[in-house]
Amino acid sequence: MNDILFVEAMENYAAIHVPDRKIITHLTLKMLQEHLPATSFVQPHKSYLVAIDKINSIEGNTLYVGAFQIPVSKYQKEETLQRILHNRFLKR
Repeated sequence: MNDILFVEAMENYAAIHVPDRKIITHLTLKMLQEHLPATSFVQPHKSYLVAIDKINSIEGNTLYVGAFQIPVSKYQKEETLQRILHNRFLKR
C-alpha cells in the first residue's frame, strides 16, 4: 500500500500505479477507495485516487506524481488542495 502512487479508473477495472509498473485489477475505483486509508489518499478527479505523500507539485489543475500528470476537476480542486496542505502541515 505504501508503494501506490495513484489509482486510475478504467470502467469496471482499475489500474494501480506503483513506481515500476501498472497493475490492472478487476475492482472499481470505488471498491479500492473503500479499502485504502482515507487520510492517505485524495480523489482530485472522478477517475483518480492519488497518494497524498507522493504528490510532487501542483500547477493549475494538474497534480504531478513522479512523471505522471493527474487532472484536478474544478469541482474537487478546493477540497483536494485543502487535504494536500493539511497533510503536509501535519507531518512537519
